[in-house]
Amino acid sequence: PPEKWESSPYPVLSRTGLDRDPVDLADPEARLWLKACLGPDDLETPARFDRAAGLFLELAREKTGPRLERVSFAEAPAWLAGLKPHPEEGLLVFNAQASDFLDDGEHAALKKGLAGALAPWEDRAFWAELELPRGRDPEAGPGLHELREHRLMDGRLEGEGGGLRGVR
Repeated sequence: PPEKWESSPYPVLSRTGLDRDPVDLADPEARLWLKACLGPDDLETPARFDRAAGLFLELAREKTGPRLERVSFAEAPAWLAGLKPHPEEGLLVFNAQASDFLDDGEHAALKKGLAGALAPWEDRAFWAELELPRGRDPEAGPGLHELREHRLMDGRLEGEGGGLRGVR
């Protein structure tokens, strides 16, 4: 684990990635494919990827690192609802370039599902999305992403965000 992992003011107890088809970093072809998806603008990125992938595999062997679960985006709220919070734990849900592909009805269903899944965590749950603005014209080009934050308040997800813009 990273230095001072467990002694930080808010220690990370576990990290789990949800994906409908997670890439197996132990498979050299799959790892090469994932590496090919990296942006070409930073020559240090491939080396950082190799170090991170190596660390991920090492921690996976030790069963002390992040886990990957085969869960589709639509199934994520139900999967999260299966978690049982400890009174001193919090939960951060983060997605990037995922809800961009949902229509308004699907996004509303996701919000409703996440509100239910986060409810047992009370004010210790937070959902952050790094996505394109909702309702934008898809013909307008790629556009800038915005960070949208949601927090459960009185049983409802509050905060649409848009407070941080400018990430491509």
